[in-house]
Amino acid sequence: MRFCARTILTEHILATPLNSTCQPLRIGRNRYPTTVGPDLPTKGRAIVEPDLGGSPKIPTKLIGLPTAVSLPRRATARCVAAVPPFEWLVPFELPVPLPSNPLNSVQTAAHGPCNIKSISPCGLLLSWWVANSRLFKPPARSVPIADRSSNRCPGPQVPATPALWLCRCALSVAICLGLVAVPAAAEVLPLPASQQTLLQAVAEDPAPKMLLGNNASLFGKHYWASNEWHLELFAAHLKPIGGAYVGVGSDQAYLLMGMTRPEVAWLVDYDADVVMLQRIYRAFFAATADRREFMPLWRADHVVTSKELIRKHLSQRADLAAHLKLFGQARSKIERRLLRVTANFTKAKVASFLTDDATYTWLRQLELAGRIRSLRADLLLQGAIAQIGQQTRQMGLTVRSLYLSNAEGYWNYTPQFRSNIASLPIDDHAVLLRTIGTWNHNFDYIYHVMPLQSYAAWVASDYIHNFRAMVRFRLPKAGEYFALVSPASQPPPAPPPRSSRSLSEINRL
Repeated sequence: MRFCARTILTEHILATPLNSTCQPLRIGRNRYPTTVGPDLPTKGRAIVEPDLGGSPKIPTKLIGLPTAVSLPRRATARCVAAVPPFEWLVPFELPVPLPSNPLNSVQTAAHGPCNIKSISPCGLLLSWWVANSRLFKPPARSVPIADRSSNRCPGPQVPATPALWLCRCALSVAICLGLVAVPAAAEVLPLPASQQTLLQAVAEDPAPKMLLGNNASLFGKHYWASNEWHLELFAAHLKPIGGAYVGVGSDQAYLLMGMTRPEVAWLVDYDADVVMLQRIYRAFFAATADRREFMPLWRADHVVTSKELIRKHLSQRADLAAHLKLFGQARSKIERRLLRVTANFTKAKVASFLTDDATYTWLRQLELAGRIRSLRADLLLQGAIAQIGQQTRQMGLTVRSLYLSNAEGYWNYTPQFRSNIASLPIDDHAVLLRTIGTWNHNFDYIYHVMPLQSYAAWVASDYIHNFRAMVRFRLPKAGEYFALVSPASQPPPAPPPRSSRSLSEINRL
């Protein structure tokens, strides 16, 4: 299905990259276009315009204002006004059918309606441009917009007449006065009461007797802040896939959810401290509408303000004192962690709730909409994980993002762990995210992405004892960080059963 960006799409990430069969685009930064084939730039923002061949050149800024296109190997189209002459905007190839996302208040389908809440700031810029651009001065002839004989996005002829010029000027005034609304960014809708009941129905697992570690020296250690320093490496291999997110750890969930954009999220960990910290994150998200207000709450000079926010948000909890004590203990470590992550994501030009306003707003709305549940859950126990699978299935969703960090390095697969993984509803869009410890080589990890269906098949095989059987990798050098992506795979055939005879008996035969 081909369509133009004039069909209003607001903040919807296309699931497939543009390919060479689509209309040639001209993409450039700072209004310096370059020709682009199937591979799109992976960093920064770009300005897009169609290649009109021999037609009079349309200014790059025409497309730069009404469409803000971010291109992490897929395109985000935002049309600030679905009115002429903006019907020649960017053509895309889209899979059929386009999956709808119940999170969004925007219908994600061709010519779908927009939820108009407010006037976009881009609309004011657009109105100024409409009134001042040379394109709208009455020319002597019409400008052909699309060549129907070619593989270009169809569009009407736009006659540039004095009457149309006056209409466009009137439109600019209407936009400025608020008489014509423009689509705003999609908002996350509150979770329906029936699904909220399912989300909250999962009972927590009991606290463990001992926190595990990769070696004896790490037993009992709390990971208030992750030491996975390059989670931005996942971004190139992930896309918004919706569904449910299930993941362990503290701050990692907020970074990874910004990449996969789930509809609901289960933040699980068997360490009660991590679950309490996630409640503190939620309190700070609720209190700050801007990411620039969020970060200072972890600084030493904002401790009084931060504790007041925690008291206000968690006033009904009997363990409020424990949350305040934990914040005092973990604050400085979390501050250092978030500052370093911010620097890494900024350097890699990867959007996150720490570096991108839109991602922060979306994540905050997900929290305020009641779509994130934090709870103590143990991957090795019968209880919370199986219930998460059951409740997710009743919601009509599938688990599409499962993040295990490096937990698999702590133990071999147990029958209960295999059962827990089998209980999760998954589909062919689902991915497993894990980190493989290489601390002795690069003081970090290898970041691994694997199809979740393949992972479930490997784990279900009782002769597979741990993750090392399903992934092959080289060790990084000092200062080297990389992500590893495994294709879909199936476990090898089961080995033949071992003979009960002793080696000496076999040799005598």
